[in-house]
Amino acid sequence: MSAASKAVLLGEPASLAFAHQLLAGELPSPASLEQVWNALTTEPRLRAALHQYDTARKARAAMLHPADLLASVAQCREAPGG
Repeated sequence: MSAASKAVLLGEPASLAFAHQLLAGELPSPASLEQVWNALTTEPRLRAALHQYDTARKARAAMLHPADLLASVAQCREAPGG
């Protein structure tokens, strides 16, 4: 998970309440974080965290590798009229 996604999820009120309980020496129930889990699918502000892997995959697929670009330039130079 990216640092930005972690920051967004940790900034949710339920996450902050969980952390506050930990700092107070309490043992909060993991179920108290269910609110954050459920919000992932409904809250627009969390959409990037939910879809980060799909977005990263699409970005990698769309990227042009520098070697491919150089090969294309070389091919254009070798072509007649290039």
